[in-house]
Amino acid sequence: MRWLFVLVLGGITEIIGYAARIYSWNDDTNLNPFLAQTVTLIIAPSFFSAALYVVFSQIIKIVGPQYSILRPNWYTIIFIIADLISLIVQAVGGGQAAIAAETNAGTTPGTNIMIAGICWQCSPCQFT
Repeated sequence: MRWLFVLVLGGITEIIGYAARIYSWNDDTNLNPFLAQTVTLIIAPSFFSAALYVVFSQIIKIVGPQYSILRPNWYTIIFIIADLISLIVQAVGGGQAAIAAETNAGTTPGTNIMIAGICWQCSPCQFT
């Protein structure tokens, strides 16, 4: 049932992000709603992924651990650690881009770091 809590948390994060996007559309001179929507809409999918990892672990327990390379709980642990690393990389890039946007500097380096974090987040899916 832990996965349900994580899904609800992800849904709330998505709602906050889209509300900030709507507010940003109404007032495009305010940087705060833009930053809020960027942060929340980047973080929200991680909650959905975490719920999938927990459910995947439960499926392995039901079907039979003998068919799995790792013990069921290790999938959750490994993938959540990978998600945390990607979120940290994305946060660093987002912070750099936000600082650059406030000082009217180029946001490309921060954006590239955020994209690297997103690519890292997608990469564990290729190995399962």
